[in-house]
Amino acid sequence: MDVFNKDLNLLLEDIAISNSLLENSEEYKNMYLGWLKVLENQHIEDINKNIDRYSNSIANFLYENISKVNKDLGNVIPKLKAFVHIGYELNNLLRRRIQHDGKVVHQENFTPHALCEIIDKACEISLEMIVLIENGFPYGANARWRTLFEYSVVAHVLSENNDDELTLMFLKHDIVTVKKVADSKNALEDKSNIPDFTEEYYNNVLDEYNLCITKYGKNFKNTYGWYKNNPCINFKDLCEKYGMAHRQQDVSLSHGFNHGSSVSISDKKYDKHKFELVTQNIAISLGFVLVTSLIYFLQKEENNSMRGYALSVALSSFVESIIEEVVDNVSLESAKTQGLKVKKL
Repeated sequence: MDVFNKDLNLLLEDIAISNSLLENSEEYKNMYLGWLKVLENQHIEDINKNIDRYSNSIANFLYENISKVNKDLGNVIPKLKAFVHIGYELNNLLRRRIQHDGKVVHQENFTPHALCEIIDKACEISLEMIVLIENGFPYGANARWRTLFEYSVVAHVLSENNDDELTLMFLKHDIVTVKKVADSKNALEDKSNIPDFTEEYYNNVLDEYNLCITKYGKNFKNTYGWYKNNPCINFKDLCEKYGMAHRQQDVSLSHGFNHGSSVSISDKKYDKHKFELVTQNIAISLGFVLVTSLIYFLQKEENNSMRGYALSVALSSFVESIIEEVVDNVSLESAKTQGLKVKKL
């Protein structure tokens, strides 16, 4: 046992000796300061050696993974970044249509506003995933894909229904989470260190939450309580209802990465397929959000069905070109049938 670990174990033993030690803050403080003095005076060199060893180990891990990712996905990552850039540009274009052309989108129509917010978030999550992929973390990227996929489902639900009340319920549903956070903060005895948390703020949150429950019913507090046709629905059933149940296998796999399971612990080897899978998932899900939103907006315009179809086909082809970079022919056919289906306007 090296000196650092020995001293660490001694500290843990000292802390565990008696709860009374923790209750006597002065005595605990003296013990802690004494331990720090030992570290500073006698063993700083040993500690530095350990820190260097751990840092070098992490650096080597990152270097090896990044080198392999660059070799395997060096062509596709720039395409993915370009795809996200296209997403942001498309979103800016759609926002301008909302703001300046009242004939296309009426101000009281909430669906186009919601779709623009979803595109923005989908692009942001895609960038997060690309950063994780570039640095050799496919599990982290796949965990984030779970959220990206959920946004693609929500975009599909909102665009298919084109129901102002449903979309407004979706936009207001954040109050459920806001209330949960506010309740947990309000339960603390000492709230003085919580920034911007006042009794007035808490009461306003409660008022807004209660208004929503009164208007939409008690089931509004459920995870998908905003889906007024069935506020008790779960995500799996929502996917099935809107024809996206074929991705449930990938969602289940993502759960294994996202939760504290043994899946990612037991599998530490670099595997090109892990990176290919998550790269494909970005392309399909972000592409689905963009195409779904684009079709929705173009359907609002008269005499533009041919242009809308052409644009959606072009965007779909770009997605497929990204997928083609990272998967074999069998996987490509699977991706085409699973992910992006362009419908005529």
